[in-house]
Amino acid sequence: PSNRGLIATGASVAVILGLMLAERQPLALLLGRPLPVYLGRISYGTYLWHWPVILILLEFFDTSPWIIAALTTGLATGLAALSFEVLEHPIRRSRRLGQWAPQTVTVGLAASVAAALVVAPGLLGSSVRPSLAATPSPVGSDSGQVVPRDVDWRVYADDKGPDDTYCTPDDLTSCLVETGDSGLNVALIGDSNARMIAPVLQQLAREHDFTLSLQIANGCPWQHHLSRIESTLGVVGQRCAAHRDDLYDTILRDLDVDVVVLLQLPRDRGHHLQDSGLTAEQLDAFNLDAQESTLDEVAASGASAVIIEPIIQVPRELPAPLECLAVATTTAECRVPTPLEPPPSAAFIRTLGVQRADTAAVSINDLMCPAAPLCEPLLGDLPVWRDREHYAPAALDQIKDSLWERLVGDTEAFAP
Repeated sequence: PSNRGLIATGASVAVILGLMLAERQPLALLLGRPLPVYLGRISYGTYLWHWPVILILLEFFDTSPWIIAALTTGLATGLAALSFEVLEHPIRRSRRLGQWAPQTVTVGLAASVAAALVVAPGLLGSSVRPSLAATPSPVGSDSGQVVPRDVDWRVYADDKGPDDTYCTPDDLTSCLVETGDSGLNVALIGDSNARMIAPVLQQLAREHDFTLSLQIANGCPWQHHLSRIESTLGVVGQRCAAHRDDLYDTILRDLDVDVVVLLQLPRDRGHHLQDSGLTAEQLDAFNLDAQESTLDEVAASGASAVIIEPIIQVPRELPAPLECLAVATTTAECRVPTPLEPPPSAAFIRTLGVQRADTAAVSINDLMCPAAPLCEPLLGDLPVWRDREHYAPAALDQIKDSLWERLVGDTEAFAP
């Protein structure tokens, strides 16, 4: 949490003030002994070393955070002591450098400024991570296709679909992106994942002459009332709650929507949902109830529902797809395994799609990952993912016709 730094600062200030005001107390005497004094002298070096040590350990060990913390403490302290004795202390005490103090300071300052102006912007703006962090994951036995060179992967990383678009009770036209004559009226509801698929649905609306409105707000689940236990509360949560209240109370009915298409990031325990005060079973029950009650509200508005199951997400222990592709030679180096078990929310969606006559569940994951259980990072020459949690709109466009066949064939909502 962002408050940890303030808490640590406040605690440190309190301890320092306490030691200053009570110099002869046991704690002050203990901290004044040689070992604590030496650890304090090298503490800045420990701070500088600890983060690269953590990054290297995480590359080679898959273990608990406590073990990583213990190893980091020992290694960072040892490296700080070594650099203090070998570099920092000798340089600071050097008589030869002391004779050229102004020149030494000038050279050091110039080097720092040059690094800040020349080196840092290049690293921060690069689409390629440092080689250690970006080492591709060798998943799969065959070599796969050759990754195309001279591709600006940042173009795909920056493609986030349309801006947030949704109607309000006082404005029922700003969310309309296509107006068709077939009589079918569709609304796409969801968060940033819905933004990714919006261009594809808009193209389908244009080709098949149906009306499409977007009810998309970044970070807002389609499930009504679920934002009350979201981990991203505050202004975003209030905005979500207000819009979803209007959407399900009046907007769907006022727009005379026939079908709602629902898509969002998976909301599950440990992923977007807060678990404080609720057991895992209670969170699952709340999640399922939020899905069921929202579908009841959709049905009450006169519309049927098509839920697109959560997309395949890239595990955190693997490199981000575009960063992997930026340094890989073949696609085999960047393949992504499918999860052994779907998230609970996906299982709920499949169950509701079977149980409810007014709801259908559709998956696009087999279209984006036809080689499951290992997913290729490219669909043709286009990246499948723009980041770990979102498919790339350009790749989604490649499955447009297959998606339409699935919507028409597997749901009654889009059937002629």
